[in-house]
Amino acid sequence: MDAGRDFLTLHGLQDDRDLQALLKGGQLLKVKSGSWRRERFYKLQEDCKTIWQESRKVMRTPESQLFSIEDIQEVRMGHRTEGLEKFARDIPDDRCFSIVFKDQRSTLDLIAPSPADAQHWVQGLRKVIHHSGAMDQRQKLQHWIHSCLRKADKNKDNKMSFKELQNFLKELNIQVDDSYARKIFRECDHSQTDSLEDEEIEAFYKMLTQREEIDRTFALAAGSGDTLSVDQLVAFLRHQQREEAAGPALALSLIERYEPSETAKARRQMTKDGFLMYLLSADGSAFSLAHRRVYQDMGQPLSHYLVSSSHNTYLLEDQLTGPSSTEAYIRPHGLQEDKVRLAPELSDMVIYCKSVHFSGFANPGTNGQAFYEMASFSENRALRLLQESGNGFVRHNVDHLSRIYPAGWRTDSSNYSPVEMWNGGCQIVALNFQTPGPEMDVYQGRFQDNGACGYVLKPAFLRDPSTTFNSRALTQGPWWAPKRLNIRVWLDSEGQVPPGSFLPTL
Repeated sequence: MDAGRDFLTLHGLQDDRDLQALLKGGQLLKVKSGSWRRERFYKLQEDCKTIWQESRKVMRTPESQLFSIEDIQEVRMGHRTEGLEKFARDIPDDRCFSIVFKDQRSTLDLIAPSPADAQHWVQGLRKVIHHSGAMDQRQKLQHWIHSCLRKADKNKDNKMSFKELQNFLKELNIQVDDSYARKIFRECDHSQTDSLEDEEIEAFYKMLTQREEIDRTFALAAGSGDTLSVDQLVAFLRHQQREEAAGPALALSLIERYEPSETAKARRQMTKDGFLMYLLSADGSAFSLAHRRVYQDMGQPLSHYLVSSSHNTYLLEDQLTGPSSTEAYIRPHGLQEDKVRLAPELSDMVIYCKSVHFSGFANPGTNGQAFYEMASFSENRALRLLQESGNGFVRHNVDHLSRIYPAGWRTDSSNYSPVEMWNGGCQIVALNFQTPGPEMDVYQGRFQDNGACGYVLKPAFLRDPSTTFNSRALTQGPWWAPKRLNIRVWLDSEGQVPPGSFLPTL
């Protein structure tokens, strides 16, 4: 199995000099500080999806020496990170480059032996990133399988024994009975070699993740046929996906985007494979497409919005002894990395609000906190105010700004739930962005709305000066709109969740 060759051929990059240099690999200087520069070997793996980096650390596992292309946010040429700006000014700009990651992993600052080598790495990585992002759902699925296989293939023979298959399942986070996995393994072993390779592995994955409920949904939508016509797809989009504005134009665009069969595409039809690819895509997500752009009224007072905000995000780990970097702040807030423009943008973010001491809720008719003034509360004090004066806090936050920050005991950079603070109308609920977890999942989900611009309009009852809402003592009101969530759990004949249930449901 040669996923890399497939990738290069698919995108016409077989003879690309930049990628050939990366596949060959080379020595680069890794920079960590003014006194720490070490020569290390770096190489693009044959799968064209991962980079191998040499490490001198004792007891480091082979897997820890790899990082995925998909984890890279961008590749910067020159002294364009804090590390290279501070620690490599003696090196010409055209030999320096940096790999910036999407998560909180430290930026990789590197020095190439020559400008030509630096160009190979920068241009080569950018090409792989670009073409990886342009792959369709089926290609992404195949490369994901290949990547997991590579990790599970301990003896590197590009085949999968049953023991390696068990590692493969762990890599995919699939928990399945060994006897069931062995049964599918034998069915897919057409070569009778007691191992799987190439198409046999993909067949195994498909059998393992087969979804009977999706098969039934497709059969209902397609009627007596084997494919969906444009009209049938439109009906599914309107009645099942609740996309009321769906029409032939949307259906045709989905067929063009997700249908793997050129024959079906030419006939303006969607096969079951294309249907599954669509369901697994962003277009098939429950998240409204209309909300991926800024659609809310953005002309209201700042106090009427929830505002995305981080706490000490320049810290990469804990609050006391961990390293810090401006890169950690730039990444989550999407700021311009150009230093000439960075300082004005940072300053523009802080001139609108004046931090003041909170002296209590103002009585009607008295002067209280000005609209541009912001009071800060620890999470403990905010929770106490919500418990003791829930409605008063909500009314205060209709016209005034409140910032909530993690309690002082959270020296490990852990997070609190932001939902209680939002329910109190608090606008600026700051979390430790450097720490993943359910709290950050909720936070990112909340601010994915409204085009992910960082501002989400509060509901009307949290913007009403005369509101009676109190999250700690709920009564009847416009916020009292119970909703029913129906969850269907599919069990096999033995009463267990079937394999493949980790995939998104309809």
